[in-house]
Amino acid sequence: MNLDYELPESCIAARPAVRRDGSRLLAFGQSTPNGLSDYNFVDLPKLLPQGSVLWTNQTRVLRARLRGCKPTGGAVEFLLLDPNGLSVEQAMAATQSCTWVVLIGGAKRWKHGDVSIGSDEPSLCEMNILARRLPEFEGRFCVHFSWKGGASFSEVLDRAGSIPLPPYMNRDSDERDADRYQTLFAQKLGSVAAPTAGLHFSQEVLAALKARDVASAHVTLHVGVGTFKPVSGPLAEHVMHAERCEISRGALQVLAEQPDRTVVGTTTLRTLESVYWLACLLRIATDDSAQDAVPHALVAQAAAVKEALASGASAHIPQWIDRSDLPEYGTYEQAVESLLDVLESTGQDAVKFSTEIMIVPGYRIRSTHRLVTNFHMPGSTLLCIIEAAVGPMWRKAYAHAVKAGYRFLSYGDACLLSFQPSKT
Repeated sequence: MNLDYELPESCIAARPAVRRDGSRLLAFGQSTPNGLSDYNFVDLPKLLPQGSVLWTNQTRVLRARLRGCKPTGGAVEFLLLDPNGLSVEQAMAATQSCTWVVLIGGAKRWKHGDVSIGSDEPSLCEMNILARRLPEFEGRFCVHFSWKGGASFSEVLDRAGSIPLPPYMNRDSDERDADRYQTLFAQKLGSVAAPTAGLHFSQEVLAALKARDVASAHVTLHVGVGTFKPVSGPLAEHVMHAERCEISRGALQVLAEQPDRTVVGTTTLRTLESVYWLACLLRIATDDSAQDAVPHALVAQAAAVKEALASGASAHIPQWIDRSDLPEYGTYEQAVESLLDVLESTGQDAVKFSTEIMIVPGYRIRSTHRLVTNFHMPGSTLLCIIEAAVGPMWRKAYAHAVKAGYRFLSYGDACLLSFQPSKT
């Protein structure tokens, strides 16, 4: 599948619009007259039906970029990905040490020894952060951070870390990015990149949505760098990295009761789609007759999901779950109800899981028929999601956007896609 298109460098937004809602909005898909319509983002409320629910990702971006210095004076840069052996909450609360899976800039020049990571506010940060390189795996590293002074690791990052802007912006982040590269929905620390479709929403737009009786609901997917890894070969050989998700009991109840959903961002969409497959696996684990009709590997995966949901641990959704011969559940709402039943019986307040799900053309989206998203990088797996939703017409829309001077990528303009979801 060809995911390339011509993107002039002049179209890439290196800075956000003056106002959060100051971007443009290109609507395209099945419900758009003549295929394409140009709007401003402040027009979004009038484009959504009354009674719809706006679904957003409430993850918060970490100050995940740390720059350090070797004893020899050479520079080393760390990009935090995931805490190793701890939850994000536990790692953020640590007061002496924690271990993270990281990417390392300058790794080839760092063979051994400690790396000192200082603070711009030494009077507030009486500590010395040390990083020791541990064994490499899958092109990443495990690094142990230790420090003195009694501060939490969250405070360490606030003082010594910076927001990790995408490399195509060709600049370091500044304090304006500390605000504008976070959405208004951001609550739970854990991402290394913003769910950028949410960056367009201002308090004024949210008020206009509320006045139109469009409610808001939230999920959490902590965005990892794997989401943006370009497709460099056949789609079937592309490897997605797992991203951590959480959805509360209250959010599941809204999912079950309000079927008209407007989903903000591909991360939110992947979370809601993963909920369906979580329920499908759970049914296999609880229905003895269904186990005879599926491969043994699926039975084992289903058992692991059941055990995780019962204990409040994190379940897992593999990359090609939709191609695994797993029996479909029925309606999306019925699948959600089954997860609510589990929470009711176990007393858990939320469903936690990691997902590798990859949505590509041929995948049938079940959770929504409306998606707010940005314009994505050529070769991105995110374009796979766009084509799965609206088909190849995205090429016409993107070509129009380039010609009309729309701004692309993380700080760029927005799209509103409409399509017909699968009923089962």
